[in-house]
Amino acid sequence: MYDALDFTGVERPGFPITLSAPLPSRAEVAIGDVDHNGVDDLALPGLSPALIELRDSTGTSLPAWPAVPGSSPIASLVLGHLTGSAAPDV
Repeated sequence: MYDALDFTGVERPGFPITLSAPLPSRAEVAIGDVDHNGVDDLALPGLSPALIELRDSTGTSLPAWPAVPGSSPIASLVLGHLTGSAAPDV
């Protein structure tokens, strides 16, 4: 289970969350506005089964996620503008 707290230490609505797969041992959560709604989202790699989860600020999976990558993520994900669109890519 993973938790999120606000700046006063109060648990955020929708948390804690349980992921579909454990994170790789040294992976960190990538944070960015993937759905371009002005609020940061969470990108998390899953080890077994291999998957990538995108969650919004309330811990809810974004539409069409999780996604199954071609191989198991072994480290943290990176968000960036690869296609030139307004929202970052995973």
